[in-house]
Formats: sequence, C-alpha cells, structure tokens
Amino acid sequence: SVPVKIIIRLTTDDDGVCDYYNQWDTSISDVDVLDDWFGESLEVNLHNPWLTYTLGMHRLRESGLAPDLFDYLDERQLTINEIHRFCNMMFVGRGGAPLPNPNLSWSAFVLALEGLVEKEKPQWNSVKNGLRPWIDTQILNKYETPMAQSSSRWRVGTRASLEPEETGGRTSSQRFYRPPRDFDYRRSQSDSNATAGRTQRERPASSCTATRPIGLSGVTLSDRLRSWSHPTKDAKKPFSVDKLLVTVPLLFPPDNELVEDHPYFSKWKAIDEDAFKNIDDEAQMKKLLTRAVRKAKLFLHPDKLPKDCTENQSLLFGAIWEALNYPQ
Repeated sequence: SVPVKIIIRLTTDDDGVCDYYNQWDTSISDVDVLDDWFGESLEVNLHNPWLTYTLGMHRLRESGLAPDLFDYLDERQLTINEIHRFCNMMFVGRGGAPLPNPNLSWSAFVLALEGLVEKEKPQWNSVKNGLRPWIDTQILNKYETPMAQSSSRWRVGTRASLEPEETGGRTSSQRFYRPPRDFDYRRSQSDSNATAGRTQRERPASSCTATRPIGLSGVTLSDRLRSWSHPTKDAKKPFSVDKLLVTVPLLFPPDNELVEDHPYFSKWKAIDEDAFKNIDDEAQMKKLLTRAVRKAKLFLHPDKLPKDCTENQSLLFGAIWEALNYPQ
C-alpha cells in the first residue's frame, strides 16, 4: 500500500468513457474521477443540494488535497453524521467548539450552523446560476419534518447509511439502513399497502421466481408500477421525470414487497428530493435532468443489468426505463 491518491480529470462527455472511469471511482480505493467544475456541481446537487459546491472546493479535489469525505459529495447523499463532520471541517476553526450533535438535536445543530454560515460571504452556485450561501439550512431543516421522514432519503445507494469506516472504506457496495444514532425515519409510502398490525415485512428470497405477485391489499406488481409512473390508471402521460427519478427507490425491496431482492438494487444512486427545486433557469434545469437521466439509464441499460434477473425484476427495470424515456 502506497500513500498516494490518484485523481483522474475527465475532459469528455462521452457516456461510455465516463461510465468506464466512474467504475474505477467506486471500486478502487484512493481513486477519484472528476468532471469539470460545472459537471461536478450537477452531480453534487443531485445528491446533496444543501451544499454550494464552490470552485475552490473543486480545485482542492483536483489537487488531491481534499479530505476523503469530499469524494462522496458527488457520489451519494451524505449521512447525518457525515454532514455534521463536513460542516465542522468547513466552518469550525481549530480549537473551536464543535457544532451540536445532530443525533441529539437536529434543530440545535442547524441553528448553530446557520449562525456560522451567516458570517461567510455568499458563493457562486453554478447550478442555480447565482450567489448562494455555502449551506442552504432551509433544506437541512426539512430533514427533520414528517415529509422528509416518509421520503426515500438515505434509503438506497452505495454506503448510504453507515460511515465509511464502518463499511470498510470505499470498497463496500451493499445496501444499508441508517444506524440507530441517526433519526428513526418513518417507513415510506409503500407501507400504506401493508395490513393493520403488520410492522415488519419479510424480505423475499432472491431465488423466488413467482411472477406478477399480488400484495396483501390485492395490488399486483403491474398496478404498483403504474401507480408510480402515472397520476391515474387511465393517464397516458407519466409524472414529470424529476418526480420519477426521486421516487425510484420506493420500487425496490424492501419497500416493494412484490419484487424479489437483488444486490444490484443497492447500486442505484438515490437522488435527493430537493435536487430539482429552486432552479429558475430552464437551461440549467435541463442540464441537471439530462445528467440525472443519463445516470439512471446507465443503471438500467440491458448490458448492465444482472443476468439472473427474475421476471418481476425485469418487469420493474423495464417499466422504469419506459417511463424515463417518455417524451417530456
């Protein structure tokens, strides 16, 4: 082992080339693959829209001098503890009192952070095309609300719930749920299909090949997929692509008990529900959606899907692909 960090700076938008090198980013320790500042800003906004990703932060990453935590900003949503650690690094001087523990009081943490951010000059946010504070505390405040607690935030994605040291660093790609020290977020909207008194659904075995299952409420997998993609049963046009992208994790086990589980589901990079909000520039929104859809299509591409998919899993992947490809 050599104490060397390898930075690969891409200068292309070719999907195949980007996908090839991004596989290195997620599978090889101490390798960070970077786009240009705007491209990385789009990636960060998809997963951590509370942060203004500045040019200085990007230059720090390009030089290989950024803390390891910075590598996750464009890969996935930071956990509660990682947000706390990141903000302490950014705004608390050496020897200063650390920010309150967010696991004990989220509101106290956000309030103290807000006081520090107000002392800093606004920074250029290249996605929102204007000056913005370093941290959008209004977004962070939502993380404690009932709406956030019923969302898919922190549910699916590489290392999306445990600290890096707990998952063996950058090599783990399993599904995790947030540890007890984080907030006990309520189950997702899919629990409305559960019967009264049922508090925990069993995870279906991946070897199961039953097709078109019927849930406890009489809902079939096709019905479930239709209700996710379209406002009504008879609607011809699906929901907007931004809504679809944010809610994709609700179709995966264990939220969706009608589909057998598979390790491949954990490779989906969850998109924060605030990623597409407060962007007034239509051109910027189009670029952000294009980037998000491109990442989704790479996940759903037939060449990427596992060869041992069951019929239900294939139906699910096909339905997501079809909905995301519908002309907007």
